[in-house]
Amino acid sequence: MLTRRLHNPPPAPGHESPQSGRITVGACVTGLALLICAGIAVDLTGQVQAEQELRDQAYSCARQGAHYATIDFSPSTSTALMEARTCIDAIGVTADVIIQSDRLVVTASGTYTTRLLSIILIKELPITADATVGLHLGN
Repeated sequence: MLTRRLHNPPPAPGHESPQSGRITVGACVTGLALLICAGIAVDLTGQVQAEQELRDQAYSCARQGAHYATIDFSPSTSTALMEARTCIDAIGVTADVIIQSDRLVVTASGTYTTRLLSIILIKELPITADATVGLHLGN
């Protein structure tokens, strides 16, 4: 009579299979790779969004500085610088404000706190934004 084996017998002590544990290692490596790919997708998207928001804030402050410089009775670049810096201080952004010829330039910087990449010890990503607005001082 023919009998079927439903499973392999356990290996004899000291004679374990050379394949033992390879599936576990492969699953761990694949899981880590997928986690890194997901982290890159999520956190780089978040970084781009944070940069866009920072750029909007920098343009808003630059426009505000340029606007106040032109409505003042004695238009000046110092009024533009002061108003742009006041705006930047109000929103809590780190930025430099300078006048280049007839333009007000705001260069803002900050960091984006990662969500998934923090698992692999990448806690923050840098973000920067530049905004340039023309000054019309009636010269």
